[in-house]
Amino acid sequence: MKISEKLKEMGIMLPSKKPGGVYKPVVQVGRELYVSGQGCAVGGKPAFQGKVGAECTLEDGKTAARICAINALGALADYLGDIDKVDCIVKTLAFVNSTPDFSQQHLVANGCSEFLRDLFGEEKGVGARSAIGVAQLPGNIPVEIEFVFEAKV
Repeated sequence: MKISEKLKEMGIMLPSKKPGGVYKPVVQVGRELYVSGQGCAVGGKPAFQGKVGAECTLEDGKTAARICAINALGALADYLGDIDKVDCIVKTLAFVNSTPDFSQQHLVANGCSEFLRDLFGEEKGVGARSAIGVAQLPGNIPVEIEFVFEAKV
């Protein structure tokens, strides 16, 4: 099944947005698609704000991470003109705005990883991953994720 059809089946419409600074949302090198850090904005506003482990729960963080993945796909659709040109996920790097005693950043990142697995399947939807806790993120969002995808030949 095509990715566009699967997204439709999941009830997901990909967002389109312009960069909020001086950067490119997607840079392509060969078949690799580097997607700039994506936050958890929905309709231009953060879906969640605050630190995971304080204002945000683990479940809030997971949901925010899922939104980051949807926003990354939106950036790819804008760049490629067709989301079906994406072949697989290569790597994600999740930054989790968390309290000093919160140590489940990897579980927050699962919100993104589980979504991509469900969308692309086990073989193409599970890539390498890192998840780290940070002291703060822009706009006090709880999660920001960078992505590397691979385009189809």
